[in-house]
Amino acid sequence: MITLYSQNIWNMSPAGYRNKLLRSLVRDFDADVCAFQECGPVTNRAASPSVMSVMGDAFEESVPEAATRNYTPVFYRRDKFNLIDKGYITYSGLNDGKSKGVSWAVLEEKQSGKRCAGLSAAFPDQWKAPCQDTGKRALRAARRAQRARQRNGCAGGDPKHHKAH
Repeated sequence: MITLYSQNIWNMSPAGYRNKLLRSLVRDFDADVCAFQECGPVTNRAASPSVMSVMGDAFEESVPEAATRNYTPVFYRRDKFNLIDKGYITYSGLNDGKSKGVSWAVLEEKQSGKRCAGLSAAFPDQWKAPCQDTGKRALRAARRAQRARQRNGCAGGDPKHHKAH
């Protein structure tokens, strides 16, 4: 069984103190995969301690090269999984601070060889056409990854109160 922990961590002030609480929650849930939403580069990622440091050596980020702009990171336990595929996109059009987007990771369990996909998404407050289009692109990408690998997936996100398409 794979345990996914997902949380929107926007406005967790002061970020450093909240990041320490986040570490406790991840540990208490014994999470294998963590999906965060609205994880700001100048707040949660720059705080002391930062999100990356509180995740510790046990976790790795799926798209570390996008850390300065990715608000929806996926972290996975490096002792349990190999990263097979990954991706990250932001929503096109109106997007406050570019904080709305989707990240995913296709993972393979080291022990069993079984694969799964994890996804983290933050949807915009205003579900306008450009955001719908990007959301649909992300969903198509996730479905392609799932079909290509014929594996299960798990997702965490901040869907707001709007109908997702």
